[in-house]
Amino acid sequence: ITRETLERREFEALLAGTSEEEIFREKDEKAARGREKAAKDREKKERPAQPTVPKPAHVTSIRPPAG
Repeated sequence: ITRETLERREFEALLAGTSEEEIFREKDEKAARGREKAAKDREKKERPAQPTVPKPAHVTSIRPPAG
């Protein structure tokens, strides 16, 4: 058995002769989606972040305004 825990309905279905693939299909698909999401999240974290570019400083004129 490759499963550590079984729900009651899963156990009863196995006893009734239902195939393991049919019983655990939904759980397996959900687990696969979770692994895919975790891999994407890991990939995002591993990408180098774009460096932030500071805004230019305010420049004051060295010539006083004419007037």
